[in-house]
Order: sequence, then C-alpha cells, then structure tokens
Amino acid sequence: MIRDTGRFAIPENAVFDSADYMLDRPGVIYKRGGSSYFGPAWGVAGATYAAAVAYFESPAGAQRVGITDNGHVIQVDSGSVIDKGILAGGAAGIDKPITRVDKLIIIDATHANDRVPKVYNGTTVAALGGSPPTCRFGALYKTRLAVGGNQANRNRTFFSPTPDIADTWDTADSYTDHDLAITGYAPLQNALIVFGEGRMEALVGSSPPPGGDFERRTIANVGCTDARSIAFFEGGAIFANPRGVFMTLGGTPKSLVSEGGIETYWQSLFSGYDRTTWVISGGVHRQFYVVQVLDNTAALVAGLVCHVPTRAWWRFARNRGLMVATAVGVQDEFYVADRAAQRLIALSGFWSPTAANKNDADGTAVTPFLETRLFGRGTGLKHFGRGRITYDMRDAAADNPTLAISTAPGVEAPVFTAVPESPLSENENATRTPSLTIALEAQAVTVRFQQANASAKTELYALEVEARPFPLGAVGPVT
Repeated sequence: MIRDTGRFAIPENAVFDSADYMLDRPGVIYKRGGSSYFGPAWGVAGATYAAAVAYFESPAGAQRVGITDNGHVIQVDSGSVIDKGILAGGAAGIDKPITRVDKLIIIDATHANDRVPKVYNGTTVAALGGSPPTCRFGALYKTRLAVGGNQANRNRTFFSPTPDIADTWDTADSYTDHDLAITGYAPLQNALIVFGEGRMEALVGSSPPPGGDFERRTIANVGCTDARSIAFFEGGAIFANPRGVFMTLGGTPKSLVSEGGIETYWQSLFSGYDRTTWVISGGVHRQFYVVQVLDNTAALVAGLVCHVPTRAWWRFARNRGLMVATAVGVQDEFYVADRAAQRLIALSGFWSPTAANKNDADGTAVTPFLETRLFGRGTGLKHFGRGRITYDMRDAAADNPTLAISTAPGVEAPVFTAVPESPLSENENATRTPSLTIALEAQAVTVRFQQANASAKTELYALEVEARPFPLGAVGPVT
C-alpha cells in the first residue's frame, strides 16, 4: 500500500489502498481470516474492558494473563477464567507487563499517577519487595529491573539489585539521569534504549552506579510516545510516534513507514493526537508488526500490518486493542486486550483464512476492500476497453459472497462507477472472467474491489486492463 507518491508513480507491485486483503505473498492478494475470542468473558464487577494482556510462562505452566480497566488480574484459559487479585492502584498501566521466568512484573501506573511495581507469580499478586521507587515504565536489562518516569524524577532510571530484584533497592545512588522525560524502554542485547517523546538514548554496559560501567549515549531525535507500541524483531526494537513507526538495532532508527511508502498516510491519522488520551499499541507476530491506533474516544483510527522484511503495509478493520502479547509454543499466537469487552482476542487467524474463521470475534464478516494503482502508462489520453480479473472466491456456507467492481477515470480517481458485470459471484476454482466492460476515455483508470458477505477464502491473482493511447494531438475517440 503506497501513499507517499502521486497515483501515477505507484509501482506495479503496489496498490493505493488495501483493507483486510493481505499483501505479503508474491503473486496473490488474499482475504485475511477472522479474529476469535480466546477464553470466555471475564465478568468482573465494575470492569468494562480488557486494558492489558501478557503471555507468562509461570513456574506452574504457561498462562495468558489479562488485566481489566479496574485492575483485576485474570488468568485466561480456553474454557475458564480465574480472578487472581486486584492491583493496589485499581487500574491497568500504560506500559506492557514485563515477563521473567519466575514472575510477571506489572507497572500499573497511569499518565497521572506513579505506582510501585507489582509481581504476579502465577498464583497471587503483590507489591515488589525491596522498596523500589514509584514509576511509570520499566524493563529487564541484563539481570536487573530498570524503572523510571516517575513524576518527581521524570528523567531518572533506577536499577534493582541483582540477582534478586526484590532485595533492598539503593534508590539514593543506583540510578542514571537522562536528557529526556522517560516514556518507555527497549532492552536490546548490548544496550538499554531509553525513550522520550522526541529523543532516544542508550545505556551501554553491564552494571549501573554506584561504581558501574554504564555509558549514556544520545542516539537520535526520534522518540516513542506510547510504550505499548514497543516490540522486538530479530534483535531490534520497533516503536511508534505520530511521525512514524521506527526500528532500531541500537543505533540510528529507520522509518518503516517511510521505507514502506505510507509516511504521509500515517501522519494524517494523528490530527488532535494527545499521548495521554490516545493509544498506539503494537506487537510482532512472526515477521509482521501489527499496530492499532485508538483516539481519545477509544474509536479505532487505524489498524495496520507491516511485513517487516519487505516493509509492505496494509490496513485491517475492527479489533480495537489496547495492548498485545505474543505467545510462542505449540502454535504461535497473537493476543489483543479488547477495548470493547472483558475478553482477549486472538489474531493468528488473519494469516490462515478458512470457512471456520470467516467472521471476526464480534461476528462481523470479513469483507475486504482494494483500490489499485493507476492503469495506463504515461500521461496522455487513452481509450480503455475491457478488463479481466482472475479470482477465487468460495462460499463458507450459504453466505453467497459477491465481489463488486467499479472504476474511476482520471489521475485522482474522483468518482467510481460499477462496471456492468458487477458484482461477480462466488466460484469453486480460480476463474478468469470473460470480460469486464471499462469503456472509458481518460489518462488513467483505477479499479476498486469491495466484497459483500462472508467467504471461506477470496484470492486475487491477476487484473488485466486493455488500454490504447490516442494519436498525438487527438482530442476524441479513435475509429
């Protein structure tokens, strides 16, 4: 999906817009599968939605842990939920829980309040021992817990003792001050990345003060405005702000939206942005970074997927998430804390569409949308004749899916009109349509596809458009 050029300059292997069509496989555009709820509804009194999620390999076995908006910690299994206790602050945090082999560290701070880190050991919830400072953000780096961003010292990172992070903390001496107000951390192999809203630094070394070898380095004037967007891919960290989505290996970050051709589109999403009321949540599933932007009313501004190796981007609808967590086990899974209900949503079905997951978790059918690049080389006037589409759209039951096709003339595609053969019906195998009547005289033509009703799968393989240039100087149709 390319938006950083004029429509004439979109390359042949790209489209102008794609919602719920996946673009990661060469030679085919395919409809995504639906999402699904994991486990039953939680039913916590006074709670409205799931505010946080973590995948925790506790000593007793792997757990999916959700946190409600009023601070209840919930163990979520495929067929049951267990309320494990409530956080002392009575709210979920603005940073992802931190996973360690023997404990899940939860910083339940909000933008308005600092909190002492909490610990969930798979059975109970309690405050972290050792009298750590209040904080808003944290990370495990080397063998220590680093926390920071509290109201009194917004630029200060405190460090736990080691190897037991619950031993007495030395808050008088074991800290580092930064030239930024902390908004999140990303621990990499040999550096702890410290984010501000518009800057990032790195701490390099093995041990903090007093007497440690930490060295503080300024990396770039690029920051992270929401710690829930931070995720990790092949030794690097991915993070977001209203300027873009970036990836760093510990040095100068690269812009995934600029390299993917959607920087202007991404920045257009953030009119009225306020980091204290909006949410940018992201995570990595296999080779994909999935990010959701919610505004101050909790409406989904955009859901986007990036195939990180190729920087290919596309959109998805629905599935409002406040936080994500990745599970790697018998089957890779990608969990979302649902802003619409006290539930966890599983998104791995996106990549494996079947008749069984034709709908999203809320029961809405997945009906993809696609708008192509311009057809017709050059800027001269052309006569467009027929078109042909090779597609495979199979019914999941008796839903009778259809594929509406419309075209728009001109370099800006202002008005779309359905072709006479639209909509196309379902089929049982890949089919090349005999003809689609375009019949336009224009510089260029854009084609739009909109599915109605659920399908077991929808795949687009080829689109052919006949175009014949007018003779030089001609102003009317060629006979």
